[in-house]
Amino acid sequence: MKKVLIIISLCTAVATTLFGGTKGKKPIKNNDMTTTSTSLRKDVNKPFYRIDFKAGACFFDIKINDISVMSMNMERYFSMTIPVNYLIPESGKQRLSVTVLPNTGETVFDENIIFAMTVQLYDDTGDALKHVEDILEYRIPNDRENMIEYQTTFDVTVPYQLTAWQTSTDLNTVDHLREKLESAYQKVGDMIRQKQYDAIINSMREWEKRIATSMYLGKEESDARMGRLIEDFKNGFEPVPLSGTETMHVYADGKLACLKTEDGESALRFWNKETEEEMTLDMMFHLKKGDVELSIAP
Repeated sequence: MKKVLIIISLCTAVATTLFGGTKGKKPIKNNDMTTTSTSLRKDVNKPFYRIDFKAGACFFDIKINDISVMSMNMERYFSMTIPVNYLIPESGKQRLSVTVLPNTGETVFDENIIFAMTVQLYDDTGDALKHVEDILEYRIPNDRENMIEYQTTFDVTVPYQLTAWQTSTDLNTVDHLREKLESAYQKVGDMIRQKQYDAIINSMREWEKRIATSMYLGKEESDARMGRLIEDFKNGFEPVPLSGTETMHVYADGKLACLKTEDGESALRFWNKETEEEMTLDMMFHLKKGDVELSIAP
């Protein structure tokens, strides 16, 4: 059984390499650069943007502002709704892209492939989420070969402005980036093994601040989220060592990096041998100006 932390890891992540085995695939480029504009309406209390999608028999990668919302191999039908405010730093135009490929190891699409998504605007009333409107919809075309790419933009208005990865060092200029990234993963694992929970919380403070601000969470809610994560570690979730086969991805126009498994999932994994559950955190790492070591990105 796999326990995937979606909200706590919502720094869920153009990739440098999508995954092994894609070389030579011919893309279908579906670039719709028209924008759909939405403004902060008087009846919207707190704008809450999310992506509702369904997928099956394919590998997909959804990105907002060149950061992966989710990437995964899906052999069977799968549907999910993911909040994306945390990837929207401020009001204005947001970039959206989708890449759809045959599942890893395959060269052509399965006849049962499906992928469709809708970007939605909700109002966070405090008690519930109220649907306001669908901003845009996308479904893969019937005429397809073995790779599909879709790009568009949409406008949003949010009542906050986030400073996160914008001022980080361009990782494309960093030597030995892979080694530095693996070291950062090792450091996180060591803190957990050594039960340095205060250090873990401190290393994630700016990350959590960005999520809490964009998701309209109060301090009590934010503290509770971090507390639940620490409880998971205390209750037996141990870091799974890197295998060395993970693929490095560079996102956010060179500002963020992470490692992913062959299936497109986060390489920051934890296993509870007693409950036989796996937990993953979709953390990404960046390099602050003046630093020499990568740290958890805000």
